[in-house]
Amino acid sequence: MPQITLEEYNSLRKRGATFVVFHYVISVIICPLNYKSKVFFVNKKDYISKGLPYSFITLLFGWWSKGGISSSIHALINNFTCMDGAPEIEKIIYWELKYNNGENIPWLKKSGI
Repeated sequence: MPQITLEEYNSLRKRGATFVVFHYVISVIICPLNYKSKVFFVNKKDYISKGLPYSFITLLFGWWSKGGISSSIHALINNFTCMDGAPEIEKIIYWELKYNNGENIPWLKKSGI
């Protein structure tokens, strides 16, 4: 799959694509373990479908410990309301594409967005 260019990146951003990171929680005996997903570059319409697996993991495994309930609620709220993306990741990607042609971000590929 070919690497994305700065022009393509800017075009996708103008059409609503954004970088997102989803949260999920797995409780182990007495302690909740909070995790983040890999970074996704998605359209607003695909946001919920990409986040559902992480929300299901949280619903099934996150609330079993004492602190897991509040951690699970926080993760679910984040997964369904933070559609603005991850601005700190967007800055890094933009500068990387602008000055290094994306050489240090091989995972950023064209994906049919």
